Amino acid sequence: MKVPIEGATPGLRYGHTMVYIMPILILFGGSGESEILNDIWIMSTDKTPFKWEKVTPNGQLPTARVYHTANLYKVAGNSEMMIIFGGREKSNISLFDVMGVKKDTNNNWEWTDFSKAALQNDPNSQNSVNPIGRHQQCAAFFGPFLFVVGGRAGGKESATFDVFSMNKYTWYRFGYSHLLRQS
Repeated sequence: MKVPIEGATPGLRYGHTMVYIMPILILFGGSGESEILNDIWIMSTDKTPFKWEKVTPNGQLPTARVYHTANLYKVAGNSEMMIIFGGREKSNISLFDVMGVKKDTNNNWEWTDFSKAALQNDPNSQNSVNPIGRHQQCAAFFGPFLFVVGGRAGGKESATFDVFSMNKYTWYRFGYSHLLRQS
């Protein structure tokens, strides 16, 4: 079965992510024909033929990346958003930022940098740790907690099992993942 799509598309790419926020598919980043990208494309699935639309959200754009994770997160009392974590940038440096994109109250797309909020929250907290930059990891939400396990770390560091609290903007470490894939 051929899916009816009209107009411009995100093009061929790999290492990107896609999240479904009913009725919209959101595609972010990855690598195109010759460069690593940080673009966002959306496709509404409520009517055919489908059309991709490139959007430029307000706020600071995340670093272009491949092999990051993206998850759907429901903000308490608000709309859903796509949260991205980590990945690898064009210089092969693994990232550890947490960014979110959603529609604001005026129906415009906007980026939020939760990593900056975590640093402003309490950088000297004894509870908070900095996650290891990584790509090709696994991430999933359980309530307001983003669980991040394994992946390829940037150096000779062991991959860790870290959790980010979306309520407290704080990282917690559950340990090291010695049995999981490392750099």
